[in-house]
Amino acid sequence: MHLTLAEHGGRAFGGHAAAGCVVFAAELLVVELRGASLERAHDETTGLPLWRGL
Repeated sequence: MHLTLAEHGGRAFGGHAAAGCVVFAAELLVVELRGASLERAHDETTGLPLWRGL
């Protein structure tokens, strides 16, 4: 799971949740994406399947 957490002062930290990670609260925002269809494509620079069409 990818996540971004923020402290009281607003500084944000991002990364992957791992075993032993303790999270005491969570907020989730789900939105419908409209418009052009998004597709993943191999990115030569990173080697990752990134979104195209944004």
